[in-house]
Order: sequence, then C-alpha cells, then structure tokens
Amino acid sequence: MSIETKEIILEFEKAGTAKGIVKRYLAPLTVERFMKKLPIFSTANLIQGIIFIPVDLMIGFEKSKNSIKERELFYIPQNKAIGISFKNYNKLPFKVNPMGEVTNESLYVLNNIRRGERVKILLKNK
Repeated sequence: MSIETKEIILEFEKAGTAKGIVKRYLAPLTVERFMKKLPIFSTANLIQGIIFIPVDLMIGFEKSKNSIKERELFYIPQNKAIGISFKNYNKLPFKVNPMGEVTNESLYVLNNIRRGERVKILLKNK
C-alpha cells in the first residue's frame, strides 16, 4: 500500500469483519480527516442498498458526485455519515465524496448487518 491508499477494517458486532481500501486521491481532505479520526466507534444501518455509518468529519463537498458503484465507500456531508453501496446508483438524491471501496469478499459480511449494529472502523496493521 502506498501513502495514497490505506487498508481499513470494519468490525461489526454480529455480522463479522469487512475489509476496505481508502484512496486519498479521490477526496484528499475527506480521507485525511477520516484517517485522523480512526478508530471510529459507531452504528450501522442498511437502508435501500446502502449502509450508513454516522461519522462527523466536519467537511463539506469535495470532488462530490451523485452516482456510485457497487462496493464503493463514500462520505455523505449532508448526513454526516460514511456510506457503502451494494449496487450501482446512477442518480442519488444527495451528493457524496468518494473515498474508496470494500473488497468483494466483504459483501457477504455486509449483507448480514442488522439495523443499529455496532461497528468499529480501524486502520489495518501491517
């Protein structure tokens, strides 16, 4: 992993552990603030194919877009939450700051998340 990309781990209380990669070049200020907040303790909610994890990074829109791909990891400034998508969306009703993606193997874990499940997000140790 270079300085531009970092591996993270999302530990869900019941569903298990998922892995992701954050890419600094997608939204440098957003990713930087996110990395400084780690480890993050929050809750996860699955709503309409998107997992929402409340996290206030105190940052606005940066390289924002309103379309996302499956497995994409992003920050939603309006909701102050990290999001993970299960499917492609061509037009969201809100804009997001792209941050990276979760691995293919993690989709199985993410599908088993229950509403309000506790989650811990941390940097993967080498």
